[in-house]
Amino acid sequence: MNLNLISGGYNWTVIRVTRRKQYLAALEAASSSYDIEPFTRFILEEIKHWKGIVSEMEISSSSENGG
Repeated sequence: MNLNLISGGYNWTVIRVTRRKQYLAALEAASSSYDIEPFTRFILEEIKHWKGIVSEMEISSSSENGG
């Protein structure tokens, strides 16, 4: 999945263990009924989550280094 995201110009992501049920449900919808919208939304939410974490880390690191 991450290879597909990166090759499409998107960020890679990690599925949080706490969201495993939602991930599997979205994946099942995409697989069984060809409805990719729930899966697409789920992946987008995960990407946004991790981008927020990285941004917070960058801000924290920058302020610690006097920047």
